[in-house]
Amino acid sequence: MIDQIFGIPLYKTSLDSNSYDKKGILNTILNNFEKSNERNNWDNESYIKSKIHHSLCDESNQTFEKPDFSSLKSVYESEIKKYLRMMNYENLVFKFEIVNYTVMTKDSQMSNHIHTDCEFTSVHYLKFDSESTDSTLFHNSHDYAKYLIASLSPSLSKVCDNKSIQNSWMYQNFKIQTQEDDLIIFPAVLEHSVPRIENDGERVTIVANIHIKDYDVEIPQSY
Repeated sequence: MIDQIFGIPLYKTSLDSNSYDKKGILNTILNNFEKSNERNNWDNESYIKSKIHHSLCDESNQTFEKPDFSSLKSVYESEIKKYLRMMNYENLVFKFEIVNYTVMTKDSQMSNHIHTDCEFTSVHYLKFDSESTDSTLFHNSHDYAKYLIASLSPSLSKVCDNKSIQNSWMYQNFKIQTQEDDLIIFPAVLEHSVPRIENDGERVTIVANIHIKDYDVEIPQSY
């Protein structure tokens, strides 16, 4: 179903782990993680470093085996179509590519970012323990969220459910309640990050970028 986070349409669904080769994909990713738990060419130029094992910008590194994502593609395509249909975009022609995977564990964090080269993006929680690892943190770009609860409506904060996505508009930051096998899809301009993880255990996610097809624009190659 589609929910509104800060007024932006976000889709969440639970994937059937038997509908694709979850074991094979996860084994390849975790084997790569064992070779190096810090792999991050993505934000090397940033003054804020993310401590992660992240495949983006490192796909040609022959130290690491490329996961076989072929069994996932039809699963993702079906869910992307549902998301676009729910927003009355069912006639749009789109393409998508799996652009990266990330492994995070204790002391890992991912800095704030958006996806600038696509219209929508998705995050698939391939391995995730809600008790020990953290879900994606979304950031509200509306200026009013900086002071609404604290300054204007302190009484409202005492009675509202701060875990309900329907109340996300009131907060600067909001986490989606997430379980293993969840897939979320949202507009690529929605800023997000992953807070520092305090506990042991691997958090493994796969990200796909979704492009509304423009025949004059070259879409990057996928895995």
